[in-house]
Amino acid sequence: MALTSIPVYSTVEVSICNICGQNVTGNASAHAKAHMKAGESSGHHSEVRREITGYDTVSYAEEGHWETKVVGGHWE
Repeated sequence: MALTSIPVYSTVEVSICNICGQNVTGNASAHAKAHMKAGESSGHHSEVRREITGYDTVSYAEEGHWETKVVGGHWE
């Protein structure tokens, strides 16, 4: 038996800064304040993204393969 890992995805909502594009989830206010102190505008928007949240291990029967082998003699 062979084992392989398959990623498990889920959707998550994140907050993205409109000015620099940084992920500001959970820190939007402080990030906006830093932009305003620098004389820039501020704001953010939400996006839904697919992220890997874990892995499933799957086992499967190994399959054979073909090989070609040249034996004896030599070519001229």
